[in-house]
Amino acid sequence: MLAVNFNSIRVRLILGLALPMIAIGLGALLLTSSLLSVQANKVFDRMLLGAAHSIEQRLEIRDGQAMLDMPYFTLDTMESASSEKIFYRVERVDGELLAGFNGLPMPETRDKSPEYYNTLFAGNDLRAVFIQIPGTSPSSSVYILVAESLHGRDQFTFDILNVLTIMALLTMILTMITAMLAVRRGLLPLKHLSESIKHSAEQELKPLHSRVPPEVQPLVDSINYLIQRVRDNIEHIQYFNADVSHQLRTPLAEIKTLSELAQKELVSGSADPKASAPSQRARFEQIEQITDFLSRTTQQLLSYAKTRQSLMDQQMLQPLELGAFCRELVMQQAPRIYQRGGEIEFICDQNSPVWVRADKLMLTGALTNLIDNALIYGLKNGQPGLISVTVGHDNQSGWLCVQDEGPGIEESQLASVTDRFVRLDQQTPGTGLGLAIVRQVCDIHQAQLELRNRSQGGLEVCIRLPLELSASEHSGTEA
Repeated sequence: MLAVNFNSIRVRLILGLALPMIAIGLGALLLTSSLLSVQANKVFDRMLLGAAHSIEQRLEIRDGQAMLDMPYFTLDTMESASSEKIFYRVERVDGELLAGFNGLPMPETRDKSPEYYNTLFAGNDLRAVFIQIPGTSPSSSVYILVAESLHGRDQFTFDILNVLTIMALLTMILTMITAMLAVRRGLLPLKHLSESIKHSAEQELKPLHSRVPPEVQPLVDSINYLIQRVRDNIEHIQYFNADVSHQLRTPLAEIKTLSELAQKELVSGSADPKASAPSQRARFEQIEQITDFLSRTTQQLLSYAKTRQSLMDQQMLQPLELGAFCRELVMQQAPRIYQRGGEIEFICDQNSPVWVRADKLMLTGALTNLIDNALIYGLKNGQPGLISVTVGHDNQSGWLCVQDEGPGIEESQLASVTDRFVRLDQQTPGTGLGLAIVRQVCDIHQAQLELRNRSQGGLEVCIRLPLELSASEHSGTEA
């Protein structure tokens, strides 16, 4: 048995067209049947009335009495329904029967003329018409009653309804076929679109340029947007693989070389372990340093990969009080900075909260990178100097700035220092990804990244984020 998938657009459209058409057709047929029955009764009633008037024309007044000159009466006006049983009754007001069937029932009331009514006679259901013919005197008035069986008019109505029903069914069938063809033709753009997508997937991911109806264009736009996202992600994966290969190949080769050297020295110095111990210790220290570099590089690469704007959803950004956030992060970083001989301070007006929309995890990574750069490159006389973290705001944005006391950056290099793998100091270990990560975090937050050299020496890096709410509005909300 063929199963019907009611989730199919084709089935839904066909049913959506078919069911209303069937309902409308049935309603129209019922209405037509009712109207046809009324009209048929009117036609046959006129014929009955015509037969009654035909009898009236045969009445004569003789000696003041009505007489019917009709020894062999036939109803010529009923020839179109000659197969029907015709009954008539003509009598004076005093009850004298002039012609017809004496037992044919008269209407219960004889106030109006003509009067139509249904009755029963000789086992036949009849439709009758009654008229009163006034005479020259009350005693000369005549009653005329003509009746016919209902079979004729019922058959007449039934025959017409049969024709109308067949025509309605044919019309509905033709309409259904037309609707199915129209639905099939209307869905052709979706079929062509599916073929275009399949062809694009087999060859190369490219935006679709199929000519489609306006109703389908939003779908094509969404698919093109998705294709572009997929292409961006594929390119990102390719770049990431290339970055990993580029950044990790050399350290891994160095570790392998150092391990082989340590192994050879261990074998050759087995006779005198004390002589080879210092050399082996140096090898392992180098391996440890390279391993630390690999760990940091891997972490930076992963952070860079996670902070791409095309992979983020703006709904992930939540209201964040910038001052409290930076204060907590500075307190967490302080022990590590003091341990390396540096200092850090935090400057913020606690009475003026700064609310922004941000992803706390990404902003943590960005600020940590800025502090690390200030600690590594902001050396004063060869030693770590003071790192200042400042939070403030104006009417449009909230900002956080990290300052150091180092040599700063040449003005010609400020524009390129945020590119990935750009390292200005080749003597200092690093990945060249720190400021690139910060720039991507700013792009996601629709923030501005500003780098400038301080007049008193050192570099200042600021992140300006759009304000979420003013302090008074947020205070009212929290209350």
